[in-house]
Amino acid sequence: MKRAVIITAAICLLYACKKDGTDPAKPTPPDRPAGMLSLIPADSPIVMVSTNAPPPGFTEWLAWGITPAIELLQGKMDQLRAEIAHPVARAILDELDGNLSRVGLETLGFTVEPRFAVYAIGYSLAMRLELADGPRVAALIERIEQASGQSMSSGELAGVRYREFIDDEVAIVVAIVADELVVGVMHQNARQLVLPVLFGKSKPEKSFADTAILAQLGDKYKLLDAYLGYIDAHAVVRMLTGKASQLTRDIAAASSVKLPEYSPVCLEELTGLASVAPRLVFGYRELVEKRMHGLAALELRADLAGELAGLQAPALPLRALGRDRPMFAFGLNAELGKVLAWAKGKVANMAASPYRCEYLDDLNDMVAKLRGDMDQPLPPFVAGFKGAAFSIADFQTSGLMPSGSGYVAIAMDDVMGAIAMLKSMVPIPQLAGVNLSRNGPPVSLPLGLPGLQSIDILIRGDRLGVAAGASMLDKLTAFLAEQVPANTPALLFAYDYVQFMKLAQAGKQGTSSSDEIQLIEMFAGFLGFTTGEFYFTNDGIVMHQIIEAR
Repeated sequence: MKRAVIITAAICLLYACKKDGTDPAKPTPPDRPAGMLSLIPADSPIVMVSTNAPPPGFTEWLAWGITPAIELLQGKMDQLRAEIAHPVARAILDELDGNLSRVGLETLGFTVEPRFAVYAIGYSLAMRLELADGPRVAALIERIEQASGQSMSSGELAGVRYREFIDDEVAIVVAIVADELVVGVMHQNARQLVLPVLFGKSKPEKSFADTAILAQLGDKYKLLDAYLGYIDAHAVVRMLTGKASQLTRDIAAASSVKLPEYSPVCLEELTGLASVAPRLVFGYRELVEKRMHGLAALELRADLAGELAGLQAPALPLRALGRDRPMFAFGLNAELGKVLAWAKGKVANMAASPYRCEYLDDLNDMVAKLRGDMDQPLPPFVAGFKGAAFSIADFQTSGLMPSGSGYVAIAMDDVMGAIAMLKSMVPIPQLAGVNLSRNGPPVSLPLGLPGLQSIDILIRGDRLGVAAGASMLDKLTAFLAEQVPANTPALLFAYDYVQFMKLAQAGKQGTSSSDEIQLIEMFAGFLGFTTGEFYFTNDGIVMHQIIEAR
């Protein structure tokens, strides 16, 4: 129960709480985003920023969905105080008591729609979080320290008072700078280099504000300026090889990071590895009431991206799988024989020309082992496989035997040959007598199994389908008959949050607490149906994740 409550509190603080007042949040200075970005070193290998608050409708939707969980947490305050002995945790609970609302958090100095940035300063991690009122949050920290009788050690740099906790040479530094909560994680010996940049007293030689990366990524992937970020492989390699900025190199030396003396061959090959997948981009295309559309793009080298895009086969209408909002669905569109042949060729090329850099010997060993594994003969059905999909409408584990309903579809070059192979491989006597014809009527196959009395089998063109359960034959027939659009995904998964979590809870055989069950039902209001779609594009592998309310 403690864990569930803590999760609820974390979500509350990160997103939004119910509005039980009309006091507006303290307005943010117009130059805050630019000022925040100017403190991020341009060579940071990881950046995640939100330069604008999410749309109001989205925030209000989250507030509506989280409100019952907040009320549950508020009602458990006395119980939590009795169960938790740590004085700091108890002092935090005292401050939150009665303030788990939008107005309450703003009274403490927080805003429920903060702009923020997470990034690296050399070998250190930094976070900046916009506050509604910096002095109020500073006073809150003072009250928690006084009430708990425990204080972090403190220091001051150029007028900024900070607190720090040091454990095994790792320093965690916390400060309020104007109306921002600033947190840094660094080696204790690098503080004199990191803190001036972290606190904005010293600007990096080139900052993130000097680049156009945010605008470029936003335009390229149609992303919002809320929760936008990336991981840059080339920046990681420059850090590891000592080719980053002078500040990063100085922080590495102060942090006792001993970088090898890489040979020219190693530098060339490590840079080449970074070029294979140079950047991972993530963000949101849409944040509106009752809907979130997130995107993640693994950018690939142009030749690899083009080759992968050519392996995608529009065999099945995968996007139709989520139309009826099943409990779970999965689909794959790819000519499996070609995909495996492509992968086998890449591995063979790497094995024939191993890396010469001694720091990549482990990678050479892995490639050699993988090549041996891939030399095994492929099953006969792989060559003609073009796609597969299944949809589970419902599934129950109660009773002696599990039961459910759903359908499976497979696209093959030689469907009739696949049927013959299926008859020889599956030990179901009734299957041997089944006579199927291409585009003929469906055939019902009685099985008489507990939870699975019968299945229906049919063939449409190069697609074979099997359905089980009431109304599933009609849904399968419609699925097999649907045309495949040009922009069909290579891979898709979809699930209903409520059904999936209830099945998981049933699997615990009554060990779930009432609070856990109640939280699942609470979050059902906005964590309704999730769809994930993967596309092979000329830029790389792009995933879209869409969450829609029930």
